[in-house]
Amino acid sequence: MRWAVAESDYLDVGQGSSAPEDDWSVDELHGEIRKLEKEMHAAAADLKFERAAELRDRVTFLRQRVLQA
Repeated sequence: MRWAVAESDYLDVGQGSSAPEDDWSVDELHGEIRKLEKEMHAAAADLKFERAAELRDRVTFLRQRVLQA
């Protein structure tokens, strides 16, 4: 039961159709990751945890894209 609750905190970003970041360079991806991380930390500091979790998931997705590049 605990595992199900913990896992429900994550968003499945899937492998949808063409995304804008498909054409981004690795440097552009790193820049976007840095920007989103700052926004994520600010959201968490403002106690906007759902927004921070959305940003965390986006950062995770973009980091995976960097590793695939």
